[in-house]
Amino acid sequence: MNLLDPLIATVGADGRLMLPPEVAERLGLRPGAWVALDQEPDSIRLRRPVEHLAKVYVEPTSRCNLNCRTCIRHAWEGPLGDMSEETFGHLLEGLAAFDPPPTVFFGGFGEPLAHPQIVDMVARAKSLGASQVELITNGCLLSEQMSRGLLEAGLDMLWVSIDGVKPESYSDVRLGALLPEVLENLADFKAVRRERQLAQLSPEERRRFEGGIPGLRDSWRLPEPTPGLGVVFVAMRRNIQDLPGVIAETYRFGVRQFVVSNVLPYTTQLAEEMLYQDRLDISPFPTLWNARLRLPQMDIDETTRLALYAAVHSFEGGLADDDVSNITRRCPFVEAGSTSVNWRGDVAPCLSLMHSHDEIFDGRRRRVETYSYGNLAEVSLDQAWLDPEYVAFRRRVQAFEFGPCLACKRCSLPDSNMEDCLQEDGPVCGACLWSQGVIQCP
Repeated sequence: MNLLDPLIATVGADGRLMLPPEVAERLGLRPGAWVALDQEPDSIRLRRPVEHLAKVYVEPTSRCNLNCRTCIRHAWEGPLGDMSEETFGHLLEGLAAFDPPPTVFFGGFGEPLAHPQIVDMVARAKSLGASQVELITNGCLLSEQMSRGLLEAGLDMLWVSIDGVKPESYSDVRLGALLPEVLENLADFKAVRRERQLAQLSPEERRRFEGGIPGLRDSWRLPEPTPGLGVVFVAMRRNIQDLPGVIAETYRFGVRQFVVSNVLPYTTQLAEEMLYQDRLDISPFPTLWNARLRLPQMDIDETTRLALYAAVHSFEGGLADDDVSNITRRCPFVEAGSTSVNWRGDVAPCLSLMHSHDEIFDGRRRRVETYSYGNLAEVSLDQAWLDPEYVAFRRRVQAFEFGPCLACKRCSLPDSNMEDCLQEDGPVCGACLWSQGVIQCP
């Protein structure tokens, strides 16, 4: 279901609102579900029930083949490792307990393709009947053999992190990486995907596509190829001017979805690269939150203005004029009905809480302590998800009962995520940049 498609609900004789079945299924609206409603002047916003698990971020490994400037590894001391067969087995058992199984997203803070069993992990997750299996990669290990393996495993969506369109600007961020190799890998992926797509056509469809039936080729098109292909771009002062070029360059390889995020400053050096300063000064850039381009909250100034407008107008006719961009003070992880599992099997509420690390907040160091609701060696995924304390935490986050740290900045409490002026029990989310629409991920 496309977010742009019009939806029609009907009102029964008893005054009850009846939603389309596909909407109810997507949001987990089952009989007896507890649903929060946001009251607005002339409308009501329906929220997803916090008991509905729709997506699981899975970190296959915390290892990586690169040493990017933007990486959390510059601000943590945690061990590196791969998810074991035993832990992944526990994860699969937990996923199978949900009906339907949630989307599985292989990502986290390592390079998923560095895990020696990643293709098998994708295939096993897909075999459970998950509606969507996605994976994010830096693209360096996306060989032709790897591409074939991922397609045969049933991958639904591949995201590639690309932060520059020129080799020098790309390698300036992703130290040790070579952009031409990544683009060559994308070209191989496109070719393998097209080869597989053509092989699945019936003889009649093949003749139409190849022009065997005169006049029909122009009136018939191949179905949208799978897996889908998207690009994630981390915007900084040093690379924001490359954004339009990244869209144009990767579009020819079949990329049709683009997610742009600000940089999360793990170090003082990265803090100097930020394209947002104070939440009260940020200008939300009008962009339709759809399957094509998602822009974050960002200062619109002489550094960013031309690049952002060029990015929007990279699409024919531009994007819609409506400003339905990210809504501030909403946790994207809770709103998406997601949870996160790191390579050790810890079940964390979000990506940020998977590993303890430092961030730079308002010019000073802020400690983010990891937090989990159990390990898969001790509890099942469904037990962790429905843990009363975890459910209560999601309700608190959905109501966002936290201090306005990003706008206030008047005390030292935001130096840790374990306390703020409204909550004494951590973790607290008032200083979380994901909740402000500043940082975002697929």
